[in-house]
This record gives sequence, structure tokens and C-alpha cells, in this order.
Amino acid sequence: MVQPLSMHIGDPTPLLQWIARQEVFDLSAVKVPSIWGLTALAAQCRNEQPRLRIERSDPSSAASRFAHAVGFESACAGTFHRVADQSRTCAIERIKMLSSLDPQPVAERIARLILPSEEEEETRRTFVYVLVELIRNVSQHSRDPLGGIVAAQRMDAGSGGYRKDHVQVAVADAGIGILEALRGFHPTLANAKEACEKALWPHYSGTFEEGLTGTAENAGLGLFFIAEMTKLTGGRLLLATRGATLSLVSDDESTERNHIQFLDQAGPGYPGTIVAFEAPFDSVADYYAIIETIQQRAQTRAPGRTSHRWLRYDEPDPTAFGLSVRIAAESTPKAVELAAKALVPKLAAKQALKLDFTGIEIFTQSFAHALLYEPLRVAWALKTPIWIVNAKPSVRSTLALLERYALSG
Repeated sequence: MVQPLSMHIGDPTPLLQWIARQEVFDLSAVKVPSIWGLTALAAQCRNEQPRLRIERSDPSSAASRFAHAVGFESACAGTFHRVADQSRTCAIERIKMLSSLDPQPVAERIARLILPSEEEEETRRTFVYVLVELIRNVSQHSRDPLGGIVAAQRMDAGSGGYRKDHVQVAVADAGIGILEALRGFHPTLANAKEACEKALWPHYSGTFEEGLTGTAENAGLGLFFIAEMTKLTGGRLLLATRGATLSLVSDDESTERNHIQFLDQAGPGYPGTIVAFEAPFDSVADYYAIIETIQQRAQTRAPGRTSHRWLRYDEPDPTAFGLSVRIAAESTPKAVELAAKALVPKLAAKQALKLDFTGIEIFTQSFAHALLYEPLRVAWALKTPIWIVNAKPSVRSTLALLERYALSG
């Protein structure tokens, strides 16, 4: 088996097969390195539990220098590395597996490093959304005791086959893989390919039973949103896990043409899970339009038998109990705690609520689910409204989808 000379996301099979089947990788032999490839390697080379050994027959090679520049060794050792050119590359780093993990600060720091100008604010928000969902996916599903590896890079037109400037982000782990993560609640899954395909469906997650819509911290929409964003932006998505490798490519000239395929896989597959996403800048510049479109697509596949609405957007009752959502923003553990200790008890006492969304720019479905899934069901049961104030259009569409499936049963 010949070691791959490139880490091209358009042809990931050689690198993934080498990682799955070999024990030594000579970084110096690589002619075309990439941030997703180094992320995939780093998850397997962490000092505590290395299953792959990295060699550098030529420490001065381009790939060796690039790996050092983006902090490959530091990620393997679990230390922080500051890259020299922070306007283009975010250092490869670890993300911990903690129940209190709040992915938004990590995601915002990464996005600001590679998209630093104020003119790129809309684009930056879009990539923050992607990173939050990817990081949360690892923390909730991988069961990797060392956590995961995350990295991102700003890339010029021509790199990796793109004709436009684009950003590539990747998150990897050495955990149990998608099939095992889903099998606990979906025991009829036939194989890893079926698991990968269904992981891109809305409301199909390792914490879901068939026909249900989630548990406290998981709406089951993370990979669905990233797949739909790939389709909308003319991007590329790579999902590699134990037993299967899925590629989703959207034609950058016509985002209606999307190509999903399972790549040839000889051997057991990537020992863990890696998700790599990339999209050109100009296609992700309208954050609110993208998020609302994806919310609408999710709604068409969400249960919708409810006829009453308990989220209200008119003038609140002056006696409603007011609370700012910012105190828990994008931390699902904080949202669950806030719901259990403040929102549900107030609703149980038939006290109307007023939730203030001032300052909320990024509002993922997972966070909305953690904050309001149970309170919404209590509000419905006791006919007690929840007023929403100062919510941006994309926040409202997230809430509309949540209400649709939370009250569908």
C-alpha cells in the first residue's frame, strides 16, 4: 500500500485508508497537506493513546513545516499553539469532553481568527454556527475520553479544486463511530452506511428513539443543518467514520445539483469520526437567509400536528416573568439548568414568561431545544404563554421549528 502524497478533500480515500490500516505515517512524503488531513491524523496521534506514529524523514519538507506552523505537535501533546499568520489559519487544538462544554466561545474565536474583518461579520456568523454544531456533535456522541480535535483554515481560490476563496473547517475524534452512537436507540440499523445516511436526517440522533424528538440537550439537527448548508452554499462535506465514508458535493454553479456518494472503503474505515466542511466566502455571506432556509427545510420534515401556538410575539402581559436568554447562550447544560430551575417552575405555577433575545446572534436548534423543549410542553399542558421579545428573524424561525415538533405528539 503506497502512502498518499496529498490530503485532497475531493479524494480523501487514500489518506483515510492509510490511517485505518497502517501504524506509521511519514508526513514528509506528503506533497499537498491540508488542515482537514492534519486534523484526521491528530485525533489518532494524541500522546495519551497513540494508535498512529508520525515520522518526518525530512523535517524541512513543506508538509512538515505546515504541520508545525498550525500546531500539529501541540495538539497531539494537548498544549496550545499560536500560529504565526492568524488571519488565515486557526491552530489545530483539542476540545474537551465535558458536560459543561460551551462551544460558542471556541467557535467564535476560531471564526474571528480566520475571518477577522468587520466586513466579514455575516460570513463569520455562518461559520460560527457550523463550528458550534460540529463541536457539540463530538461532545455529545463520540465517547472519546480525550475529546476531539478542531481546526479551520482560510484558503485561496484554486486550493483543493475550488475556483473561489473558501474556508475549510474540520472536527475529528477517535470515538465509537456513528453506527454505535446511533445503535442504542436505533437497533435495526443495518450498517455504518445506513447510519451515516440517516445521521443527515433531521431528528435522527444517538439520543433519539424512533418517532421521538429528542432529549434535554439534543435536537438531532446538527449534521442535518451542516448537510443542508453544504447544499445551499456550493460546498463540500466529508463524513468519515468506522465502516463508512460519505461525500456530499454541491455544484457551485447550481446549488440544486447535489451529489451524495459513499466512497470506496477497503478496511474498517476511519477509527473514530471526522467531519470536514468547506464553502466559498461569497455563498455564506447572508447568514440570516441561510439559517431561515434551512429551518424551513427542517420544518417540512418535522411533525406538525399542533394547531395552537404558545410562543407569542405580541405585546407581553405586564405580569409576565422576564428573563434574558444571554445568560445561557449556546451552552446546552446551562440552558437545561435554566429550564429546570426557572422556566418550568414558573410555568407550573401558571406564571407567564417573557424571554428577551437581545444580543442573540447565533441560535442553534440544539440550544433552543435544551432551553425550551420541556417548558413548551408544560406551557401547552397548562395553557400558559411564553412571550418572545427582541428576537431576530432567524431566531424566530428556529423557535417556530422547535414549537412545531415539540407539540406534535
